Amino acid sequence: MSWESVFISPAPFGEMKYSGEKEVKLISYPGSKIASPEDGVVYEPLKPFCEKSIHIKHNTDKGVVSSVFCGVDNKFVSNGDRVKKNTTIGQYGDDKVFYYIINEEGKKVNIEKYFTAPVASRVSKDDKELEKKKEELKKKFEDENNNKKKNKDNEEGMENLFINMMLLPFSAVNSATQKAKYEHGKKKEEQDKKDKEEKLKKETEKLEKKHQKEKNLQESISRIKNLLK
Repeated sequence: MSWESVFISPAPFGEMKYSGEKEVKLISYPGSKIASPEDGVVYEPLKPFCEKSIHIKHNTDKGVVSSVFCGVDNKFVSNGDRVKKNTTIGQYGDDKVFYYIINEEGKKVNIEKYFTAPVASRVSKDDKELEKKKEELKKKFEDENNNKKKNKDNEEGMENLFINMMLLPFSAVNSATQKAKYEHGKKKEEQDKKDKEEKLKKETEKLEKKHQKEKNLQESISRIKNLLK
């Protein structure tokens, strides 16, 4: 591929992060530019590849392919628009933006061969640290849940033994009591599980937001330093 046909970063004020060979997460601050990586024509397929999408068809020396952007809150282009390399096609919003390259059959292809390093970077050390923290948080919740369940089972075991001894002469009543107790316990356990999952979700989102805020700050500092050079 000639230098002229090498794609440029669609995140000129941010960065590209691979999630495998055929998916890239575009990271930047809200309101920043999303650019067309190559000359092309904007089109709207009958069945969009994803929600909040922009599709751009490119004629390259490797054949006809399309850039697909998913999760674009603010679009600046419409069906049929011709765009040049580095043309602003939209802005980042609050949602994550993902980028793909698809062939004429609509299948995802390897993105790397259309870009040159270091335009698209692999998962950074910071992102690995975030994943590690998320796993630690998940394990903490699971351990707490297991300990509570173990203590609860021990307490209920002693309680059931006492109730069985007291209600031994009334076996029918005892059976009905145990059934009602089981059903109540099952509902409570399901609700507790939902509450814990929701709590874990909120804590994970809080961790991700904090991580992204710190990254955005570092990116802003880097951009300012580059402007001052």
